[in-house]
Amino acid sequence: MPKHRQQRGHTRDTLQQQVNNRRNTRTSVSTAMPPADRPVREPCAENEMDGQSGPPVDVDLHHLEANKDCKMSDVWIIGSSIIRDAFQTACRRSEGAHLGLQSLGYNVIWEYQGGMKVSDLKPSIEYLLEFKNAPKFLIIHCGGNDLGNRPSVEIIWDIKNFITGTLLEKMPDTKIIWSQILPRRSWRYIQCNKTANKTRMRINSCISTFVIKLGGYYIRYPDITENPRLYRPDGTHLSDFGNHILLNTISGALHTFTSMAG
Repeated sequence: MPKHRQQRGHTRDTLQQQVNNRRNTRTSVSTAMPPADRPVREPCAENEMDGQSGPPVDVDLHHLEANKDCKMSDVWIIGSSIIRDAFQTACRRSEGAHLGLQSLGYNVIWEYQGGMKVSDLKPSIEYLLEFKNAPKFLIIHCGGNDLGNRPSVEIIWDIKNFITGTLLEKMPDTKIIWSQILPRRSWRYIQCNKTANKTRMRINSCISTFVIKLGGYYIRYPDITENPRLYRPDGTHLSDFGNHILLNTISGALHTFTSMAG
């Protein structure tokens, strides 16, 4: 067996021991070189809807060694399987999982959990802060799996409480970016798409306004509609074409935001 494969296998074994009692569906992927005393988490391709697994995704973590002495800032992208699929698509693109931001001095860290709900945001942040400094930018893509499961006013309240009670306290210098809850062709807890979209837009409007008032940013996806071409057969997850549109929008927004930050 090649040496680098043995090392990856050893890393996974070490990681499993460390997170034995933690959230089994969470995957955090650092595409930068991690601290020497921390294992690398490799991505999981588990599908939250049907439990199936896709092909493993290997991230080259060694191409940064020449630049490891350079001071880089972090961008965290946190969300559900929408973010997982975006990460896996990014790994196949020429810009890579860093979305081409390394030339601007930024590494991208992806944290995703299948079926993530708003209540999972705080544990995700606390987990990352155990071994990473607070990022310069934090993208939050969450809330879609809560729609229909509880009132929208409750979802809005919990997101705002998470931002003020967790983010502003634990990472006051981080720029918060709200990533719009996407439309879907099929919702788990709502039968009527018209109702779901009204709820979705209400939450997006409230949270984006709140985040912008705090000095943060908002990412919209005007090109992602209910067009069948943009979705997998389940009507929830994006197709390859849809994921490329999502990544183009996120990448463009981050290049704008980071250049504004100087």
